[in-house]
Amino acid sequence: MQQATGFTVVAEKINFYRFIAHFRMVHRGTFFAQLKTTTVRKLLPESWGFMCPVHTPDGSPCGLLNHLAHKCLISTNDLDVAHIPRVLAQLGIKTESSAEVTESVCIQLNGRVICYCTPKQAKMIHDTLRFWKVEGTHDIPKELEIGYIPNMNGGQYP
Repeated sequence: MQQATGFTVVAEKINFYRFIAHFRMVHRGTFFAQLKTTTVRKLLPESWGFMCPVHTPDGSPCGLLNHLAHKCLISTNDLDVAHIPRVLAQLGIKTESSAEVTESVCIQLNGRVICYCTPKQAKMIHDTLRFWKVEGTHDIPKELEIGYIPNMNGGQYP
């Protein structure tokens, strides 16, 4: 949504941390400030880890003016993920799929199908990649998003 007006905050120099916090602010827009509903002001579960659940002002901007979480970083570069298929090959994946959908889980990287594996392998690959990402080994980028949708209740196609 385009806006004709902006939001201005005077940077308070009470101390360094207060001053630098102004540069980690995120405002949802003046359109949402005019809504009578409070649902846009709630911190949804997908925002945890990205938005600070505590650091929001009282009054009309409450829930609309938020701050990035302490460990949240904005990535500005593309990730080098060319080596990820080789890492997956080390974990024992195969390039062909089974005819049975329940026996095959599709692994994608940047929207492209890379390989297939069994549901049991998918869980193991997910856990291993997340562990390596947190540990900082096997050249798995810390910014890489790793998602796993179990096959229960229809999986990703309920």
